[in-house]
Formats: sequence, structure tokens, C-alpha cells
Amino acid sequence: NKHFQTMKRIIGEAADPMDERYTPLHFALGKAYDDVGEYEKAIEHYIAGATLKRARLDYDEAETFAFFDAIQETFTKEFLENPPFQGDASQVPVFIVGMPRTGSSLIEQIIASHPQAFGAGEIKEFNRRLGALRGRFPALPKYPKLARRMSRDHYKLVADGYLSSVRALAPSADRITDKLLTNYYFVGLLHVMFPKAKFIQTRRNPVDACLSCYSKLFHDDMPHSYDFGELGRYYRKYADLMAHWEAVLPPGTMTTVVYEEVVSDVERNARDLIDFIGLPWDEACLAFHESARPVKTASVVQVRRPVYTTSVERWRRYGPAVQPLIESLGFQS
Repeated sequence: NKHFQTMKRIIGEAADPMDERYTPLHFALGKAYDDVGEYEKAIEHYIAGATLKRARLDYDEAETFAFFDAIQETFTKEFLENPPFQGDASQVPVFIVGMPRTGSSLIEQIIASHPQAFGAGEIKEFNRRLGALRGRFPALPKYPKLARRMSRDHYKLVADGYLSSVRALAPSADRITDKLLTNYYFVGLLHVMFPKAKFIQTRRNPVDACLSCYSKLFHDDMPHSYDFGELGRYYRKYADLMAHWEAVLPPGTMTTVVYEEVVSDVERNARDLIDFIGLPWDEACLAFHESARPVKTASVVQVRRPVYTTSVERWRRYGPAVQPLIESLGFQS
């Protein structure tokens, strides 16, 4: 491939291949070497690109972990059982949450193929509504402390605003998916506002999920994803938070969909999913790859073809180079 040869030549002739200008090139070369099966060279370039990217980012791990802890301390079982707001009874919102690269685009595509559902994609509407609330009432503290200081009217303002914006996207849909993955921070707050809403967590082998994040140069802010140690520790903190939500939410509110299980049996998982969100089964959900809806994430290629299994246990290709990630995730290999 001409582009591949050009990229190799540029990096080969570089006076300093670790100049920050070459960051995107390292990620592109990693992908190119992956595609031709030269996995040792692929991981070398991913590591080079990630190292360069990390050097330019400001990431405070202690502050991030304190945020996770504060969320769990705020949204106790007692708080969710006696909420400050009775909630909107709408069943329209369906929240798909999880780490990136765990099959969430596939799950949304399956649901959005149902004639009674609409896939809104990665909308930042809820976060925007919370920001607008604090803009109007500057005395309110930041999230998560915000949740215990909001009045019933504040809750209603955010819930009504969010729902009307989402409904406007598809006025006749019975279910609308919101696939902003980082809504995992807000599951408790969203549940208070929409007690009948469903949450779908997408999961994948943690090493594969993390490695897939590590090998992507994200447009969005993912500062923890460019260092194996930081990435593994972040994942564990995330998994703790999801376990917390499972423990404090009423049964039937959240389900976990495992990527490897979906690719091994699409129909059974699709049927379970449609049943979970309370819609009748429709065969269109199995023709999800034929859908013409726009997909704007890094997974656009995957959701345009039938399910494939080549990315299961992908991490094994790279050998000892991924050992620091495996250790930071707490696995013994």
C-alpha cells in the first residue's frame, strides 16, 4: 500500500521519531502494522504514540478517583429509595453506558433497527442540562454533591428539558437510546429523574477493551487512556462504580451486555435486549448492519457489516508488551 510505504518512509527519515508532531503518525502506523499482522511493530508504534500524547496531557489520577468515590458516597441505596424528586415516568430514554470500544455502537444499532426505537448516538444533552442548571443557580455545588442540594424544581427542570430535547429527535419513537458512554457517572441521578428508564452497560474482556482504547487517538478527552498503568487502574475504578450501580438500583433497571457473548450468538442477545427495554421482538433487529442511520463513532466500520469475531482476545497477539496493562488490571497471566 502506497500510504503505508509513505508513512514508513517519513518515520524512518525523521531526525527524532519521538517529536510530538509524529503522534498521529505513530497511531496510524500501529493500525497499518496491525492490518498486515506485524503485531510487534504495531504495539511499538501504539506505545510511541501514546507516550507522546500522554506527555501533553494534564491528568490527575487522585482527583479522578476521588470523583468516583464521591459518586458512590452520594448515591446510596437509601438516597435512591427516598429520592428528593418523584421522577418522570417516561420509558422513552434508554441509556447505553460503558467504556469505549466495548460494543456499544453495535448494541445501539440493534435497538435502533427496531421500528419503534430511535438511536440518538453520543448526545451530550444531559451534561449540558446540568451545566445550564448550575449556570442559572450558581450557588449549587458541582456534581455529585449537586444531587443532594437540588430542589424538586431543579430536578424537574433538568428532567423536562432533557426529555423534550430527546423527544424532539424522534417524536413518534417509543424508545430513544442515548449512547454517551460516560453517562456511567450519572446513572444514579438519571434513575432519580427517570425511574422507568433502562440502562444497558456494555462490557468486553477488560484487556481487549483497554487495549482498544490505548490504540486509538481520541478526539475527546480520555487522558487516562495513554498509559498502561493509568488505564488499568481507571478501568478497575470504573468497574467498581458499575458494581455499585448494580447493587443500589432496583432489579430490572440495568443489564450488562457482554460483547463476546453478542458476537457468538447475536439473535439470543438481541432478543434479550429488546425484551429488556420492553418492546415486542422485530426481525429488523437482526438486519442492523443494513441500517442507513448515520454512525459517528470510531466503530462506524464495524456496525456496517455483520458481526465478526476477530477482535475477541485481540490482546494475545502483542505478547509481553501488554504485560504492564494486564498487571494494572489486577490479572495474573
